[in-house]
Amino acid sequence: MLKRLSKILIQIFILVLFTTAFSVESYASTVTGVQEETGDERLSDNPGYEIIELTPLYPNAKVWHLETEAYDWSGNFYYMEIYKNDSWQNLEFDNRGVDMFFNNSDVSKVRLRIRDSGYGFCKVQYKIKWGTFINDYDEFNDLKNIVNDIKTDASQAKTSADAAKSSADKAAARSYYNSNTSGYWSYNAYSKANSANSNASAAKTNAANAKSSADTAATNAANANSNASAAKTEAAAAKNAANAAAGDATYIRSTQLPNVENKIDNLETVVANIENNMSTGDSAPPSIMSVKGYNGATCTTGTTFKVVVKASDNSSDSLEFRVKADSGSWSNWTSISNYAVATGISGGGAHTINVEVRDQAGNAANDTMTVFKI
Repeated sequence: MLKRLSKILIQIFILVLFTTAFSVESYASTVTGVQEETGDERLSDNPGYEIIELTPLYPNAKVWHLETEAYDWSGNFYYMEIYKNDSWQNLEFDNRGVDMFFNNSDVSKVRLRIRDSGYGFCKVQYKIKWGTFINDYDEFNDLKNIVNDIKTDASQAKTSADAAKSSADKAAARSYYNSNTSGYWSYNAYSKANSANSNASAAKTNAANAKSSADTAATNAANANSNASAAKTEAAAAKNAANAAAGDATYIRSTQLPNVENKIDNLETVVANIENNMSTGDSAPPSIMSVKGYNGATCTTGTTFKVVVKASDNSSDSLEFRVKADSGSWSNWTSISNYAVATGISGGGAHTINVEVRDQAGNAANDTMTVFKI
């Protein structure tokens, strides 16, 4: 599930890059069937302008794309006018370069003019492209709808991940036992773990849906244009939701689920011991006769300490024991014919070694000893 959520983030990141990289003009830069014409005009005081007729070039073109640049002048620069709504409109460009898109239904011709009257000239190179430019309106709406789908799917993924995390928390919190309640809590942990698994599966499904929507959005975004600020906002929201879902999923995977697995393993051992107890009728715990350091040791200079025990039981079956230092972690179970190692002894002075001995029926007895770290 984490890998799928990572893919969602990658796809959404690509989508944001697309939407922020586009031009701020009103039409897409993607073109099909485009033709091009170039020119080199010397604008002077008389007549002072050069008219470029657009419509006769390609009557069926949706959009014109005009690029101009002044490369030689004396005393004057140029500006551009567009013929729109039956009148000339001055765009008053202050720089020497123009790169504009014009809708064919609005603009039929362009006029390049010398800026001021009097002496002066300006040479202008221009390039005009026309043909079937793709208008971005429909694609933008499609993109916005897809991004909304991403946001919904990612939010559902986060909701499912939250539920999985909650179930895992409850399973971990309730996975303890004592001699009277071990059977109940083992079943409770099993139910909570199943609930966590179901919710995690739902999160996985929603994340897959979000990835599919993100894939489609990335493809459409390649053909979309500007005016995508709304889509960018939605994509950011989707990215935040996916980030939150990914964070919850990571927490579940790295922290909660391992804890649940460990608790369930312990409970399975308890259940097995209960079953052995019921089948054998053995309910008497072992008797611990002595707990000592290996070879009679009573202190250590390191962080570990070897422990041996002597114990007996009413059954002839072999006994096992485990140890831990202070409130640390238990060692693995080992036969009482061997030694066990307590770890995590830190700081000088006295430390308590806890010992637990069990028989095959699961009956257990506990004892302690004191060891000194020097």
